[in-house]
Amino acid sequence: MAEIFEFSDRGELLSQIEDGLRQFNARANPDIATDDFGFAAKNAQDELIGGVWVRARMGAAEIDTLWVADGNKDKGLGSKLLRKAEAEAIVRGASLIHLNTFDFQAPRFYQKHGYEIFGEICFPNGTTKFWMKKQVGII
Repeated sequence: MAEIFEFSDRGELLSQIEDGLRQFNARANPDIATDDFGFAAKNAQDELIGGVWVRARMGAAEIDTLWVADGNKDKGLGSKLLRKAEAEAIVRGASLIHLNTFDFQAPRFYQKHGYEIFGEICFPNGTTKFWMKKQVGII
């Protein structure tokens, strides 16, 4: 009989679980292999002030993380990072880009860049999470 136990760190156990799922996915759908990439921005003091991480697969790309440091918002850096990620996703064969964001993060920012909401859930505390998408490149 299997022993089930709790764990809370993001270390070796989580890596093994994620690896097991990746192996299953690769067997079930060979096109699911990811082509991950990202871009980062530093200021004149060589401090990291923003970045974006993207997972491209199956003709689409997922914006996994886009972050701009406080003090650097509303200066166009997020837009530059997003446009750079979108352009690279198209080069890598994406015709669809998707992401998720909370209502306190950046849904209006993404809508301004042509993303549309295709799903949402409202958490019991009133926070809403949105799933968004954008068609890009030649479809």
